[in-house]
Amino acid sequence: MNKRIIILFSFVIILLFLTSIFYSRITSDDILLKYNSEIDIEITTLKNNRGVLILNDTVAIFENTPRVNIDHSKTNLYSKFGQLHKPFRLVKKNNKNTFIVIKDSDTLEYKILK
Repeated sequence: MNKRIIILFSFVIILLFLTSIFYSRITSDDILLKYNSEIDIEITTLKNNRGVLILNDTVAIFENTPRVNIDHSKTNLYSKFGQLHKPFRLVKKNNKNTFIVIKDSDTLEYKILK
């Protein structure tokens, strides 16, 4: 009888712990950059989480987001958003399906993936 109570209590504690982790992840301030988002920030931290880049712990963008208007006669540097390295500036206007990245002296335009 004592072992059953200990096992049940342990199970409840583990379940509460996992629920709290899951809840904190759902209510996170991370946002996926969308069509109706507007943002203008300097990116100083980048984390890769299974193909999604978390920028400054507040904005999430897919790693394989494609660049638009690539001049194929030149190098395909930064052809995917995941190839960028910090620091850079990210600017997106409301109701646009593209955003701009200002990296060093380059202005790069990327299309938001749905």
